[in-house]
Amino acid sequence: MAARRNPAQEASSPAQPAPAQQQPQFRQAREVIQLQDLPGYPQQVLTKLIAYAVAVVVLPISAYFYSVNNLFDGDTTYAGAMAAITANLVLFSYIVLALREDKGDRQKLQQAEEEKKKK
Repeated sequence: MAARRNPAQEASSPAQPAPAQQQPQFRQAREVIQLQDLPGYPQQVLTKLIAYAVAVVVLPISAYFYSVNNLFDGDTTYAGAMAAITANLVLFSYIVLALREDKGDRQKLQQAEEEKKKK
């Protein structure tokens, strides 16, 4: 048979601190890590990322089925090539967009630094 545990003896045991003593420690740990302290991403960036993620899936598949039925009369080799080209175009356009966005951020930072130097 298993031995019965006595919760009263465990609570008064000096090895374990009382639950009231543990609460402030947990509160401090929660206060240290907050969502406000973590770096976030602007909603515009996430919207663009989601839009391009959908585009990189939908556009090549659409291009494949459109070209296999209408352009190449059932030749799947050329239709597959068209889908690959479409996927690469979407990827390339995303890279160009990201580089332009980064360039704009750099220009804004330089303008802010110049204004600080003038003051």
